[in-house]
Amino acid sequence: HDPRAITPNSWQWNFSIEQQLAQDTSLELAYVGNRGIHLTDYYDLNTVPVDNRIASAFAPSGNAGAVNALRPAPTYGSVAFFSRNADSYYHALQVLLRSRLGNHSTFQASYTWSHSIADFDLADSSGGLNPPAFTDFHDPGLDRGNSTINRPNIFVGNAVFFLPKFAGANGFIKNALGGWEFNTIATAENGNSITIYANTPSTPGAGLNSLAGTGFTTNIRPNIVPGVSCTAGTSGDQVINPDAFTFNGFAIGQDVGNEPRGYCHAPNYVNFDLALYKNFHATERLDIQFRFDAFNALNHPNFRGDQIGTTLNGYSATCGGVACTPANNVITTTAAPTVNNFGQATLTTGGRQFQYGLKFIF
Repeated sequence: HDPRAITPNSWQWNFSIEQQLAQDTSLELAYVGNRGIHLTDYYDLNTVPVDNRIASAFAPSGNAGAVNALRPAPTYGSVAFFSRNADSYYHALQVLLRSRLGNHSTFQASYTWSHSIADFDLADSSGGLNPPAFTDFHDPGLDRGNSTINRPNIFVGNAVFFLPKFAGANGFIKNALGGWEFNTIATAENGNSITIYANTPSTPGAGLNSLAGTGFTTNIRPNIVPGVSCTAGTSGDQVINPDAFTFNGFAIGQDVGNEPRGYCHAPNYVNFDLALYKNFHATERLDIQFRFDAFNALNHPNFRGDQIGTTLNGYSATCGGVACTPANNVITTTAAPTVNNFGQATLTTGGRQFQYGLKFIF
């Protein structure tokens, strides 16, 4: 771990202004900022030096000993090192509209436009060497991009409506039609930013050990295809577009891929919950509430962003139509596998659910 006595810290600031638009109706505008400094990160301390990376990339496939011989400490493999070098920024515009009606019913709507930037995975606390690790600690700027908690647009609206009580009506109408309460919550937000990674493609006549030659392979990213969106032409459970990525132009042993961190987005989340309550005044000290709740009332399929295949597998590549070599190391042709689950979501957050309940208030 980092021997320096550095404590991660977070700086936060905000500014807000509120204006009354009408009686019991107000609008609030706010700016919120956050800066994370000296955040915990990790990387391969025993990474292969830059001068040895072409040799490391073209070492016999699966021969860890040949790669380790090129490391600063050749008797060891990868060494996970915890440090305090990561940082982050967050900026947001927040809008909040609140209104209260004459019968104590309320309505509230909020919208947030934000951007979260970091050079490390802000949602990962597991530690160790895994895809979020720094690609190359000699150049941390390679990993600066949209963070894993980045959701550019978030809208949430909720309302509580108290229906007429019919207090002056006869007992039957009062008990049957009065005392009803209707609640609803609507949510619509962008999916969080996600990063695409790449396993080493096969190359005819050359058993590549890795693409980048750093000695650590699971954090390598592909190149992007200019002008092709991550989601263009996708539908249903196919969330990420495979045609948006390529290995063409990748200089083996010299590149780490030009896809930025957080280049794509997980599926959008759209949800509508509603509730219907019937309130009974049983005695002077006892109220009874019958509750009916419908979660995801419209039965909208929301695919889970954490259940998407985000690693390119099974690809093959050539350098100028022939086998790649240390002297001919720029990939020019990429062939995708005929069958691949890349970019597909395997689970949803769940379908429509109904819930009934009885609540005693005393």
